[in-house]
Amino acid sequence: NRYLIIQLLEGGLSIRKVAEEAGVGTDTVVRVSKILRNESLRKKLDIQKNVGSKNKYIFGNNDD
Repeated sequence: NRYLIIQLLEGGLSIRKVAEEAGVGTDTVVRVSKILRNESLRKKLDIQKNVGSKNKYIFGNNDD
């Protein structure tokens, strides 16, 4: 059911429509939506943390 809910949410349907199509309650759809949103946010934060400069110095090298 969660996979179907995710597909329907990503398809742009409203929470009520998704609940109706998937045969679940709106609470379930909201819960899956929050999990999806949090995972997306977590992935974005991980990417931002890992992508940056390859330089180990945050504010430049002060070894001059």
